[in-house]
Amino acid sequence: MPGSLIPPIALIGLKAYFSHARTLDWFEGLVGLVETGRADGLTLVVIPSATELVTLAGRAARAGVVLAAQDCSPHPAGAWTGDLPASLLAEVGAGVVEVGHAERRRHLGETDEVVAAKARAAAAAGLVPMVCVGERERRIPAEAAADVVRQLAASLDGVPTAVPVIVAYEPEWAIGAAEPAPTGYVVEVARRLRAWLERYPAASLIYGGAAGPGSYRELACAVDGLGLGRRVHDVAALAAVLDEMRETRGAASESGGDDGH
Repeated sequence: MPGSLIPPIALIGLKAYFSHARTLDWFEGLVGLVETGRADGLTLVVIPSATELVTLAGRAARAGVVLAAQDCSPHPAGAWTGDLPASLLAEVGAGVVEVGHAERRRHLGETDEVVAAKARAAAAAGLVPMVCVGERERRIPAEAAADVVRQLAASLDGVPTAVPVIVAYEPEWAIGAAEPAPTGYVVEVARRLRAWLERYPAASLIYGGAAGPGSYRELACAVDGLGLGRRVHDVAALAAVLDEMRETRGAASESGGDDGH
């Protein structure tokens, strides 16, 4: 297990977009950025399809990239056909596992109780659970934060507070919307989430909603990193985000601040 991940965290989800061949090509582009120093001082987490974990594990370890799984079974290894037990994911190279993504909650009916069972299974296997949360409807930030805190508390039920966790906040109402959630709105909700997360001293909070170039500079005051999607499937766009995160971190250090919280 990678332990408590050091911010700023740049987390890239590939979902089911890439073929095997394209995954390898894209990952080599990522490694090229690492080798030229574009990710210095950052923690890179990549979430490929489960089929790619074994393929990428050695290359990722040499490059200092953390691999994550997109989901895990809430059950231990055994008679669960089609499931991916957390212990197996850890064995083949994953250090983090994403649970409770909005797509799985919405389309597959995953409840907070199911998400919590997966988070507990991940923690028991030595993986860092990355719990995805977000309000379905836009409200005033205080009300939205209260909703998300309730969801987060239920989704982490039974996960020991000493365990490193990542919380990925993404307002569901902003997914696929013409405009992203306003920066001020995200910052206020994130700060309230961080207050609740004080009980998890090794927790990291990232923002995953339509993040891309320009996002981290605006949100660094409230989050430990970004969850990045299709906008950085182009390695050049990823390079721009990594440059911004590195420069923002450097500026905060020079001014005496700390965007790593």
